[in-house]
Amino acid sequence: MRSVPVSCLTLALLLFSGVLAGCGANSSAQVASHLSGRLMISAEVDSLADYSGFEVVVVSNLEGDIDTLAVAETDMEGRFETGVRATERGIYPLVISRGGQTLTIEEIVIAADDSVRMTATFPLDGRPVRLVSVENAAWSAYKNTKAQYNRGVLDLVQNNPEYTEQEMGNAVAQASGILWSLQQTFPDTFGSLVANAEAVVMLEGWNDSLAVARAREIAATHPSKVDIIRAIRRSVARLEGQDAAVAFLRSYLDGGADDPEILSEVVVARMDSLQQAEAVLVAREIQAEYPDSEWAGWAEGAIYESENLLPGMSAPAFSVIDTEGEVIDNQTLADQFYMLEFYTPTHPLFLEELGQRQAVLNALADEVFEAISISVDPDSAYNEALLDGRDFQGRFVFEPEGQESAVAVAYNVNLIPTRILVDPNGLIVGKYVGAAFNQLENDLAARLRALSGR
Repeated sequence: MRSVPVSCLTLALLLFSGVLAGCGANSSAQVASHLSGRLMISAEVDSLADYSGFEVVVVSNLEGDIDTLAVAETDMEGRFETGVRATERGIYPLVISRGGQTLTIEEIVIAADDSVRMTATFPLDGRPVRLVSVENAAWSAYKNTKAQYNRGVLDLVQNNPEYTEQEMGNAVAQASGILWSLQQTFPDTFGSLVANAEAVVMLEGWNDSLAVARAREIAATHPSKVDIIRAIRRSVARLEGQDAAVAFLRSYLDGGADDPEILSEVVVARMDSLQQAEAVLVAREIQAEYPDSEWAGWAEGAIYESENLLPGMSAPAFSVIDTEGEVIDNQTLADQFYMLEFYTPTHPLFLEELGQRQAVLNALADEVFEAISISVDPDSAYNEALLDGRDFQGRFVFEPEGQESAVAVAYNVNLIPTRILVDPNGLIVGKYVGAAFNQLENDLAARLRALSGR
């Protein structure tokens, strides 16, 4: 395993995870769009110019219960058109096949009154499938900005091991600025909404003042309001303290459906400050105000967490068996940093963050940091499919009892992914839920620098 200076494990690998890319307007009303276009075959492959038989299908998703949102077949000239109806504005898989063979799977934005024109020549041979519409142009601009930023970050980390925090901060600022500007270029599109949210969230920890200012501008009406508020709460805490962060959260309590979600973040804020009594008090508030909801159960778990899982507390005892048949427990992991990572093999965020997880594990020797990835999906086929033919670092565990397993209950696992970082003394460094891998990486880097005296 290659040795990399600890300084390379700073918050540098801030690759976009695309966490917010699934946001859409929460509505039971359908959105209607129109898709048309022409699909052809290269003359070098088929000179008959009969382009019939291409099947174009838009589906709700690629796994589980799949709904067909649109289906069309090309005529001899390769032309087709169809209406598309979806439950909400968002990104959907578009599958093109012919003769029973899938030729490509693309992403398409489905939004109300957005007409999409698609063209392609097969075989693609690296050429793109063109999806022309305002909504899809915005999504393309968003993806291109992400890709450019990711390439820049990887280039900086790989080619300049002594990069400075200022250099990384400049890269973050530039990408955030471009993403923020998409609202002016493509106003009120799905892509610009996602870009706006990421433009704010990625600034957290780099330019907290700007992050807070932008969040106040968009959070009240944004479909990802709660995600933005959760991220920016940490910025407010750094700038003005945890009491100000709690006040910031409570300013968004408007009597709507988001109330328990934001109150739950107040609980988390108090726990982050190790204010155990205050955290329990707000959790009790949630139980009293929402007694028959799932949030009452969440609050009970939060009370358990405030008493057992706060930073500085001893990690709860556990024992699991990995895919190699070896027992892993607190004792076998003593004297090193380790991460317990609870996941499901098809969860989009976990899959998005696999590359960043690999980079961290590749950068550190096993005796310094160990990752224990615990699947809480009881489906063994999905679990095995993830690992089949892939050389992932770390150790993997399949828990057939899922989130009801003893280890998941001990660590109060409610959302996926959930990660717990433990230090060589067996004390909890932090618990990281959802899109928080960057923060775990930052905390690990800080602890390693402190141990090395750097």
